[in-house]
Amino acid sequence: MSEIRLLLVDNNPQFLDSIKRMLGFEADFRILGTASSGKEALDLIAKTTFDVALVDIQLPDMHGFELTEAIAEADPTLHVIILSVDTEKDKILEAMRAGAKNFIPKPPSGEILSKAIREAFQRRIKTAPLIFPEPENEKEPKERGKIVAVYSGKGGVGCTFLATNLALHLHSRESPAVLIDGDLQFGDIPVFLNMYPRYTIYEFVDMAAELDKEVIEDVLLLHPSGLKVLAAPNQPELADGINAKIINKVFTTLCDHYPYLIIDMASELNDVALEIFELADLILMVMTPDIPSIKNMTYVMDVMNKLDVPSEKLEVVLNMVGQREDLTPVQVENGLKVPLAAQLPFDNASVKRSINRGEPLVLDGKPGILGRSLIHFVSGVKERLMGKVELA
Repeated sequence: MSEIRLLLVDNNPQFLDSIKRMLGFEADFRILGTASSGKEALDLIAKTTFDVALVDIQLPDMHGFELTEAIAEADPTLHVIILSVDTEKDKILEAMRAGAKNFIPKPPSGEILSKAIREAFQRRIKTAPLIFPEPENEKEPKERGKIVAVYSGKGGVGCTFLATNLALHLHSRESPAVLIDGDLQFGDIPVFLNMYPRYTIYEFVDMAAELDKEVIEDVLLLHPSGLKVLAAPNQPELADGINAKIINKVFTTLCDHYPYLIIDMASELNDVALEIFELADLILMVMTPDIPSIKNMTYVMDVMNKLDVPSEKLEVVLNMVGQREDLTPVQVENGLKVPLAAQLPFDNASVKRSINRGEPLVLDGKPGILGRSLIHFVSGVKERLMGKVELA
C-alpha cells in the first residue's frame, strides 16, 4: 500500500487536532507536517515532499487561494484540497482557478475527506511523471486540436456508443483526447464509462469570459484509460443555462491543449448544435438501415446545406448493419443519394454487455467483429483528420 504524505494547513488548533484524529484511522495516511500560516506551510514544502495538502481558506497571513497558487509554483506535483465553511459556487470556481484539485465544506466527514485525499493522490501519481520544464527552443505554437461531432437526427442509432469508443481509441498518452457529453439534457457518457461526475459543464454558466485551461481542466473527469471527460449537467433543467458562447469558449480552449475533442451530440437543432457544427472539423452523421432513418438523414442533410455547413466536413455512418429485415447498404445509399463513409455491423449482445458493464468495446481484449470494425473505423477517422484519406 502506497503511503500518502499529508500537509495540514489551518490556524485553528482544535480543528487540526480533529483532522489528525479523523485521518489517524487510515493506515495509508501519514501526516508529515502541520502549519498555521501560509509562510509556515511554504517553508515546510521547501524542506519536505508532500503528496496532498489540506488548506483552509482563511489564514492569518494570506488567503488560502494565494497559498494554493504559491504551492503550485513551489511544487507543481503537490495536490491541494481546499477546506472552507464558505461553499458559494464562485468560491469553488475561484479555488479551481487557483489550482486546487478539490473543495470540501467544513467540517468534513471522514469518509468524504479520505476519498478526496486518495483521489488526489492517484491523480498526482498519473500526472507527476508528465511535468517537465519546457525547453526554451521548443516553445513554438502547437497545432489546434481537431473536433469530431457525432450527430443523428433521431435517437437510438448508437451515437453515444460510437462517440465513446471513438474517443477511447483515438486517445493516447502522446495524443490525448477529451470526450464531451453534448446531450445537455439526457447525456449518458458517464454511464457508458461507469463514471460518476462531481462537476459538469454547468459549472461554467455565467463565467464564459473568465474560463481558462486550469478551470476547465479541474471539471474534467479522468477515466482509468487516461481519457478526459466533460459531463453534461446532472439535471435536465440545467441544460438551459448552457449557451453557444460557453460552448465556443470551452471547446476552443480545450483545442489549444488537446489533439482530439469528441462530441456526443443530442438529436436536436438549436444554438448549441449550430455552434458545434461551426467548430467541428468532422461531423459523423449516424443512421441505421431503415426508412425512418433515411427520412431523418435526408432532412438533416438538407438542413446542413441550408446552414452552409461544408460538405467535406460531413460523413454518413451506417450503424447496426446486417439484421434480416433491414435495408441493405446499397438501398440506403440509393435512398439518400449520398455515399456511406462507413458501415458498422449489428451486434446487440456485445453492445448491451458493454453498456451495462460500463466497459467500452475497444478496450475489450477480445472485441469481436463489431469491436474490430470500430477499431478499423477509428483508424480511418484519424487518417481523415490528418488529411491523408477519405473515410472508407
